[in-house]
Amino acid sequence: MIDRLKKHKLPLDSNGSTADFNQGIDARLLTKFHAERIAEIKRPLVRLAFDSWGSRDKWISAFEILRKAGLPKRSIRSYILTGFDSGVEDAWERCEYVNSFGIKALPMWFHELDAMKQNIVTEDQEKLGWTDIDRKLIMQYYYQRGKGRATILEKYNVRLKAYSS
Repeated sequence: MIDRLKKHKLPLDSNGSTADFNQGIDARLLTKFHAERIAEIKRPLVRLAFDSWGSRDKWISAFEILRKAGLPKRSIRSYILTGFDSGVEDAWERCEYVNSFGIKALPMWFHELDAMKQNIVTEDQEKLGWTDIDRKLIMQYYYQRGKGRATILEKYNVRLKAYSS
């Protein structure tokens, strides 16, 4: 792909040019070759997919490959699939795990491809422990900037205590 972009003389290595890999790169498929090609771009933005704890080792490997290829942490983000086959606490833990690497976690709410409505909690997601409040809290917290995050985290902690009781 990078060769095709260069063929069209797009300024991939000049100041101000970017390439945003916003579909989420499958960490299982990322190789040193791919990372080095991505690193040729002046300001790439890469989003790794972290769908479950079962993919953690591959996610770590992909993160390390990107860093060794020269990508700064600010150029790497990670989608966290939420509401698919795990509950609320699992989603928060994976988001915080990603943040512990110094990169931004981006929770991504699951909905069926043929869903007539999106950004709602389905019956299956309710069975996993999700409520609409939980969905909104995690999304707001990780996409919010500034002081509002502390208020959102406080609300989440109150809900977490309620689950434990």
